[in-house]
Amino acid sequence: MPPPALSAVEIQRVLDSVDRSNDVVVRDFAIIMLIARLALRSIEFAPLQLHDVDWRAGELVIRGKGRRLDRLPLPAEVGEALVAYLFRAEPAGCAAAVPDLPGPSWTGPGGLSR
Repeated sequence: MPPPALSAVEIQRVLDSVDRSNDVVVRDFAIIMLIARLALRSIEFAPLQLHDVDWRAGELVIRGKGRRLDRLPLPAEVGEALVAYLFRAEPAGCAAAVPDLPGPSWTGPGGLSR
């Protein structure tokens, strides 16, 4: 029997409870956002690379079964979580990788491992 699913309210409580004050948790928060907002499984988010994000189109490329590529819409809050991690992990590379990114004073929620 599959584990019970969390309600939208419970998922929001989990997201709201994350203290994003250190770099590891910022990465973990982005992973949680990918799971919660896009319903990605670990096998789908683990191989993600920076070039899988089409920032201008607002899409994320996911590798599925049989080498299938799926394009999913990238919700703004998930994109912000990814940018927050990238900015904290590699501020210089982040500005080049993410088009139209506000300057270094920008801060927001987030985190994902590359």
